[in-house]
Amino acid sequence: MVTIFYRMGIGYYMSTMNEDVLSTLLVLLISIYFIIYNLVNLPFIKAYHNYRANVCHLSHFSILFIAMYYRSMNEGYSLNQLNSLVNPVYFELAALGLCLAVSAVVLVVDIYVWIREMQ
Repeated sequence: MVTIFYRMGIGYYMSTMNEDVLSTLLVLLISIYFIIYNLVNLPFIKAYHNYRANVCHLSHFSILFIAMYYRSMNEGYSLNQLNSLVNPVYFELAALGLCLAVSAVVLVVDIYVWIREMQ
């Protein structure tokens, strides 16, 4: 339930405060609090689901951090300088790839466990 409210709150705040440059700082703060909440509570019974959830939330945080980086860079740099900074985008793609890979491995493990329990 907390995850649903977290995602709805982040989405609503980001959509309403899109023009404010410093709004991503509050989003990052809320994201850090949610990661700490998720690390402390460990909501799933199976440990690998907790690891998957934390990897996904950390990749979500890194994407928000990169968005804040580009938004703050937008204030002091020209468009040509911004377009030449592509290394953070590669980090973002790596975080997304890691999240997808971990989720795929957990899915395969879950299917394997489910088939083993059926026998």
